[in-house]
Amino acid sequence: MNSCERMTFVRSCPVCGKRFEVPFPEEWAYRERRCDGRLICSWRCLRESEKRFPGKRGRPRACAERDAEVLRLWRSGVPLEELCARYGLSRAAIDYAIERARQETDEEEDE
Repeated sequence: MNSCERMTFVRSCPVCGKRFEVPFPEEWAYRERRCDGRLICSWRCLRESEKRFPGKRGRPRACAERDAEVLRLWRSGVPLEELCARYGLSRAAIDYAIERARQETDEEEDE
């Protein structure tokens, strides 16, 4: 193989079944969030995949864990200013993290 030639990989889209070439798989933008990040051929198929599995979407586990910890500390009486300094977030970001964690705990209680 000539050094100027690029190696491409052929993948099959899990949504539409279309076969497509991927020159750089590690840089491919369209990936399923569920499973192991399988490659998807287009934005349309990515959105379709997210519609099929709405419960599988969501924030990364680390963000959810951080939000739960912020909520726990806030409920225990730690001032918002201290939480802002501890996590390097703005007051609005801390308020938003608390609200997201509250919603997630409410959803868990409903189940």
